[in-house]
Amino acid sequence: MQLRSMDGTDFMNYRDEAAIAYGITTAVRATGGAVSRTRLFELIKAGEIDARRVGRRTVIMADSLRAFLERQPPARAA
Repeated sequence: MQLRSMDGTDFMNYRDEAAIAYGITTAVRATGGAVSRTRLFELIKAGEIDARRVGRRTVIMADSLRAFLERQPPARAA
């Protein structure tokens, strides 16, 4: 089911593209499944991904997640 905003745009795509930070589940989804929830917490602990606490919630800075993925080696064709 696609959620739509009142102006008819696709809410989930707009929200993900405009976000400056992601919750843990959304961050995992934003990587396309390349990083698991457990691996994400390991990366935070290692200081490779920037996270913040907002109340009781952990949020991942979108720029940090993007930079981490860009530092990974390119995939090679099989």
